[in-house]
Amino acid sequence: MLYIEQYLVFAKEKKLKNKKEAIESFLLYKVDKGNSPQTVNLALNSVKFFYKEVLKDDEKIDLKFAKRNKKLPVVLTREEIGQILNNIKNQKHYLAVSLAYAGGLRISEIQNLKVGDINLEELTIHIKNAKGKKDRITIFPLKLKADFQNLIAGKDGNDFVFSSSRGSKLTTRSFQSVFKKALVKTGIAKNATFHSLRHSFATHLLENGTDVRYVQELLGHSNIRTTQIYQALLEDKNNTMFYVYLLKSKKVDNWHYTGSTVDLKNRYKCHLKGNVQSTKYYRPLILVYYEAFLSEKDARMREKQLKYKGNALKFLKKRIENSLDMV
Repeated sequence: MLYIEQYLVFAKEKKLKNKKEAIESFLLYKVDKGNSPQTVNLALNSVKFFYKEVLKDDEKIDLKFAKRNKKLPVVLTREEIGQILNNIKNQKHYLAVSLAYAGGLRISEIQNLKVGDINLEELTIHIKNAKGKKDRITIFPLKLKADFQNLIAGKDGNDFVFSSSRGSKLTTRSFQSVFKKALVKTGIAKNATFHSLRHSFATHLLENGTDVRYVQELLGHSNIRTTQIYQALLEDKNNTMFYVYLLKSKKVDNWHYTGSTVDLKNRYKCHLKGNVQSTKYYRPLILVYYEAFLSEKDARMREKQLKYKGNALKFLKKRIENSLDMV
């Protein structure tokens, strides 16, 4: 109703009689005001509904939807989530953030979670009346079982898990504030929000090899394409991040190179031509980058296969830092 009212006021003020012209002008006005593509599309749908259902006007409104922003979700690493949790001193807030990540819960689902929704014996959470008015079952982490037993002790099944001192549920702003303060303390530069915990939950499951359809069920997505965004995120990461572990005295040095596969190949070819003498050691090192061995176990195995020597390691480290702009 809001957008219909805005449209009618706009058309009247501008004295626009032609329907298509009035709608186009109204949508352009919304864009100029800085509204997002999603908001503009919602306004267009509202106006279409008004003409078709209220005025019973069957004339087709041939206007295309605004393109939605294709932003990849902000995902935190396991280490970053650990840092954030370490900076939350309040036990109740700590458990709220922990559960949001461990179960993939939205901030509103954390806010509305009731004691009876958690089954500590089966380690499940029954999310009720979530986004889209749907219910779903997600996982509860065994690691948090004892803490939650203490948190909900003496509470009724209809009581909120994360309640204020007066028994009412905490506001979403409270949870956002707790998360943001902890994020700032860590010094993590990512533009993460409380919802990034849910993004991280999905991404880490897929990283561990969990089937995408199972992740879809845990998240409560109606369309598999929504869940596949996280798969695209993983593919992007694997295509642009190249890791190498050079081992010396059982100590692992972890470097990363951010760039495209093509760029890496071109640099590799150029440097091979520029210094043939280093090919013996430089070639296998670049192969380690290109093959993207991500685990220490793989790196150790590769290191043994290539039979690196101490002097070669020093030379390679300097060569990599200078030639591939290592951080």
